[in-house]
Amino acid sequence: MSNKSMQSADFWVLDTDAKVLSSCGAPNTMRIPVEDDAQLSPTELSRLAGQAAAAAAAAAPAQRPGSPVATCGVAFLVAGAGGIPGGSTLLLQVAAYLRRTGFFVAAALTRPFEFEGRRKLEEADALIEALQDVAQLVVVVPQGVLTRASAELTINEASAIADNTLEVSCRSILWALNVPEVLRASAGMMLWHGRDLRQYKRLLSPPLEVLLTCPGVGGLGRGLASLPVASLAEAGLASGLSTLAEDAVAAAAESPFLEAVMPRASGVLCVLSLPQRVLSHDFSMVESALNDPEKYAIRAAVQVAAMTVVELAGRHCEEVVVCAHVRPDWPHTDPSLLCLEATLLVLEDPAAAEEGEAAASPVVCGLG
Repeated sequence: MSNKSMQSADFWVLDTDAKVLSSCGAPNTMRIPVEDDAQLSPTELSRLAGQAAAAAAAAAPAQRPGSPVATCGVAFLVAGAGGIPGGSTLLLQVAAYLRRTGFFVAAALTRPFEFEGRRKLEEADALIEALQDVAQLVVVVPQGVLTRASAELTINEASAIADNTLEVSCRSILWALNVPEVLRASAGMMLWHGRDLRQYKRLLSPPLEVLLTCPGVGGLGRGLASLPVASLAEAGLASGLSTLAEDAVAAAAESPFLEAVMPRASGVLCVLSLPQRVLSHDFSMVESALNDPEKYAIRAAVQVAAMTVVELAGRHCEEVVVCAHVRPDWPHTDPSLLCLEATLLVLEDPAAAEEGEAAASPVVCGLG
């Protein structure tokens, strides 16, 4: 992840190696002690949080444990769970401090490959479990899934994909926080929520606060769908975007990172990414698309995406939030195609996971 991908973010890199810090290109760096259970000083923690946030934390009463309230901003802790510089204790300390300061803390971690050894996997799993008590959201990208899904992938290629997935998970959450409206699907109903800051002062809108604080660990899936621009002359923009939304969500649900996760979901955040030209309906040779109001077309796509997620998720899924984000840095530049990306952040219900494991366990009966 680089500060170019999220220019509004305040980037910090923490490491024990001075060479890594000098070459990483981050605007803010901090060297930490070479210890298994390193700790940051109060001054160092204040530097991470920023002076205004640190002062607010010192003046305000401590939040009760497990409180989801966040007012200062979003703090993403991105790391490899199998090798934290300074040890797991340091990451837990930083997460706890930032949450107490008033940040919404999201930890995005890669899980080690299986060949790295059982001990490293157990340490990573212990950190992931501990973070669930400290951070509001924990997203895990298991690297071993990629090598099992494709024998042709090298370790470096799989690591690069996992790192990119961490970045996408962070960007997707930020996109959802900044869109003008979201659609919440819960208890068989769908309701639009607009982001009107006059009505509430919290960082997260009520639907996102409920969803992102659901129990469980998050996994990420991405899907891409496209259709020829020329086909919109007959179908229209609303129908075209709806078809793309359904296909992209279905493709995202089939991501290797979400293998067997959707049926055990407790909540799903779906972010649809659209090219900027959708707003102006600038499609060559397509005049009829100009007659489709863009807000109606995008809303129709969001509603279809919500229905698709509800169909794919299991009976444990109680919260679905869907939104659309227009990307100025759209990566798909073929003018003859209209593309749509869907990103699914799926929170796996721990109770459902245990239930699935119990059902999969063989029952052995002895007859005497």
